[in-house]
Amino acid sequence: MRGIIYGLCEPETGELRYVGQTVTGLQRRVYYHRWNADRGDTHVQCWIRSLNGAPGAVLLENQVPEDRLNERERAWIRYAWACGARLTNSTDGGQGGRHTEETRRRIAEKMRGRTFTPEWRAKMSAAQRRRFRENPVTEERRREMSETSKRLGLRPPPCETRGAEHPGSRLTEDEAREILALRSGNRSQSSIAKEFGVSRRLVGFIWRGERWAHLQEPA
Repeated sequence: MRGIIYGLCEPETGELRYVGQTVTGLQRRVYYHRWNADRGDTHVQCWIRSLNGAPGAVLLENQVPEDRLNERERAWIRYAWACGARLTNSTDGGQGGRHTEETRRRIAEKMRGRTFTPEWRAKMSAAQRRRFRENPVTEERRREMSETSKRLGLRPPPCETRGAEHPGSRLTEDEAREILALRSGNRSQSSIAKEFGVSRRLVGFIWRGERWAHLQEPA
């Protein structure tokens, strides 16, 4: 299973205020944040309540293997903090992140005595499904998210691995070298992409040195 790293932004200015991870999809996660905002007093919940509407959402990193989500979330949070972002995250990221004693106490007080009946769960599940059907992520919304990412100058923080060891890699090093060698031939990027089971865009990236760049470095 793969997931995403996402950000929540100020709707007016696009300022990045929260970094999170999910395997359930960006729209569903944003809906959960809005639904949960009135049910606690964490920094992110208070911030969302203060907004005049929903927070903006931006996809920071896609197709992250589930076992690397914590690592990449922490990397994005460190990157955002280093860029001066006023994040509302209460930990440094990762599902194992530690809350402060005060935060744990407030969460415990909010949850004490609360029960979630099967009827309540079924009602919430039906409401979410109805919302997703009525409000799908349109191409226009995807473009808005992309433009927000570009406006914020967001770039993935460096990953400690590269090549076939990179968590998002779909090729072996030998396959990448073969694709690179085919650059001097007469074959189209589309036919090469189909042969190796990747996108035409990735073939172009490899040819231009934007992916697997170390294969073109001098020995």
